[in-house]
Amino acid sequence: MSFDELDRRSFLKLTGSGLVLVTSGSGFALAQEEDLRRAARQHVAEETGADPTALDIRNEGMATWSTLGERYYDAKVYDTDEGSLHGVLLDATTRVVDRKEVDRRESEAYERAYGKLTPKLAETVENASPDEELEVVVWLESIDHDAANEAVGLPDRTHAAEVKEELSAEYHERLDRLTRGFARAVEDLTDVTVTTTSKGAPVVEARATPVGIEGLEARAEVDRIDELVTEGHTPLDETTWTHRTFGERDSTYHAAGYPVGHAEFAHPKSDAALNFAGKRWDKDAGGHATVTAEATASNDYSLPGTAYDADVYSADRIIRSFDDRMDWFDSNGVCAVNFSVGIGERDRVMNSWDFRYGQRVYHDFTSVCVAAGNYGSYDNYYVGSPSLGFNQFSVGSIRDQNNGYWFDDEIAGYSCYKNPHSRHADPSYDDFPHDKPEISTCGSGCNTPSSDGSPSGTSMAAPGLTGLITLLCKFSDDFGTVDFSYYPELAKPVAMVSARNDTASWDKEGAGSISAKHARQVVQNGWFDSLYYDSSNSEETVDLYAESGENVRVALMWFSDVTDADFSDNKDAQSDLDMDLSVDDPDGNYVTGSWSYDRGFEYLDFDASTTGTHTVEVNKFRWDASDSYRWMGVAWHRQ
Repeated sequence: MSFDELDRRSFLKLTGSGLVLVTSGSGFALAQEEDLRRAARQHVAEETGADPTALDIRNEGMATWSTLGERYYDAKVYDTDEGSLHGVLLDATTRVVDRKEVDRRESEAYERAYGKLTPKLAETVENASPDEELEVVVWLESIDHDAANEAVGLPDRTHAAEVKEELSAEYHERLDRLTRGFARAVEDLTDVTVTTTSKGAPVVEARATPVGIEGLEARAEVDRIDELVTEGHTPLDETTWTHRTFGERDSTYHAAGYPVGHAEFAHPKSDAALNFAGKRWDKDAGGHATVTAEATASNDYSLPGTAYDADVYSADRIIRSFDDRMDWFDSNGVCAVNFSVGIGERDRVMNSWDFRYGQRVYHDFTSVCVAAGNYGSYDNYYVGSPSLGFNQFSVGSIRDQNNGYWFDDEIAGYSCYKNPHSRHADPSYDDFPHDKPEISTCGSGCNTPSSDGSPSGTSMAAPGLTGLITLLCKFSDDFGTVDFSYYPELAKPVAMVSARNDTASWDKEGAGSISAKHARQVVQNGWFDSLYYDSSNSEETVDLYAESGENVRVALMWFSDVTDADFSDNKDAQSDLDMDLSVDDPDGNYVTGSWSYDRGFEYLDFDASTTGTHTVEVNKFRWDASDSYRWMGVAWHRQ
């Protein structure tokens, strides 16, 4: 039995509690969890001279390098006297393991096994006939983000929306030169035809035979080659909806004049209850596209969208024309883009679409909301692509009981919630820490002006969040704050801290179900801060005032760049940064923290025991990025 076939329940049956399977030499051995924890603290004490009694393990997990088939105990050890965080990697004998050396061996093993191909593509190529053309996505070594930042005057300029608009244009120009230049460079390559270049990610799409793929692999600027997945589906079931965000029917929640993007395989019907501001339509109208767009922006007063009467920019063909559609949304300055779609099989492994969607958020500075997916007997509640990326939202579905209460709402029975594979598993081995979905909205029984019956599904949930982010843009104008259409790294934490857990289950619904009323409070009171984090700093701080007895929620998001992330196999995916979040009270005492692995955000909540200014600390634990600065956002809500 291999290491990935044994979960904790199997261990309990075989060995009793407190044992984990860890690499030891060329094989595996069972180790006591407490022995590993004790050894981690002891190692930090010996390395730093710290008092062992002052050392606290803030997080732990089993870190996996899939190609090598090795798994080690990984711990974040916090020195409470010095306020410093230390990472320790141990094998089954409690010997300290050199992480960089394991990374090097993993990279070499992956190259020997697959070259620059993903495992799936390598298998496809092996079984393909010599003249068979395969559709592939070619990832290139990315642009120099530091140079792009300097070109627009960062870090010295004020971090305003116009600066981010200039920076996005600079990113696009450099990516366009990169991908078009590559397309020209391979024009004479045997059996390769480039079909699409991108301004939003360092990728090109191509058709190539096995010989052509071999030629692409040989080029130094090529980083990875993956299959181009073109099979899509719409996560919509027929399974009831109240519109929590539109509880007060006045102009507070009207979004007329604010642009929102809606992307689908087909397009909404022309007579839908929508204010169409722009169309990119090549295919036939679809019922699914119609009801999901209306869930975002219906201008029917009796059945309103979350962003009532927003200006809808609607596009279809979002697989075959993905980059063209995203360029169009970007040129129209949409506040957010809704994708009530799934692409590819749900095998719990991130694919190129997850990464491409995330790169568009990073380079366009546009929020992207994607349906988490609906349960099917074949997928075991695995959250689906393309919602698995680090920068985009994955949105789950809540079943509202259609009354004025929140306590009796529940997660919809079809809403997928099992996280994708990533480098770390917690010691229970039951899940992975790259939490998806991050948030939920009501997606059951969603009557819209054009619906026939009560369509339900995460397809109907995602538009609720898309509409909320559009409202954030309105709120920012109402109160003279930042333009949220350029701050997805703020939109995500604002949405998360203003949400409420209806089912008290983070594992299934994320931060909870959206509340436009609470989100408006966050914007009105300025309970957020944008950071342009300098990698030379170990931490940055934000002041947060709270009164004794208040419940406070705090969230942090940073942009992740997968082209810098340190993993070979997508099963080991992790952000290129590992940031941590903690709060000290007005007297400098530690209150609580969030110290996760792999994902692109942190989230915590606490009940304030002291009135006054608390200190939110954003700590750098790992920085694999090639760039020196990264945009981040912190938000909080008090009640």
